[in-house]
Amino acid sequence: MQFELPRYIEEEAKILGPLNIKQFFIMFAGIIACALFFFFFRAWLATILSVILMLSAAFLMFGKIQGKQAYTVVLSAVKYFWQPKAFVWKKDELTSENIYYESTRKEEQKQPEPEQKEAKILSLEEIQELAKKLDKKEDKEEEIDSN
Repeated sequence: MQFELPRYIEEEAKILGPLNIKQFFIMFAGIIACALFFFFFRAWLATILSVILMLSAAFLMFGKIQGKQAYTVVLSAVKYFWQPKAFVWKKDELTSENIYYESTRKEEQKQPEPEQKEAKILSLEEIQELAKKLDKKEDKEEEIDSN
């Protein structure tokens, strides 16, 4: 059994002559903007702005950039520049457990401070005994180093 391949799958439905829905809305928005230019600006300035706007609208409606419709390329470019970018190395599938925010990462890296022992008050005799023990250790270390 052979199956028929669908034809014209990339073609959109035409609603007004040669225009599809997106092209129609681009044209409609251009005409509305031109009408607003004539309300807010002088006639000569509104005419210049209207000509520039309608030429750019005509390019968006019918133009192609590398084989794609101009309006899809322009919308993709605006979306690319508008959205924030996150560069993530995907070793495994990304889950919310793998995402570290800088503030939480710094908190996790902080090590707990060592507990301080209470200060012990020593008498003069105890201090002298400690000094003698330390002197004996230093003398032994010097003898080892000299040999």
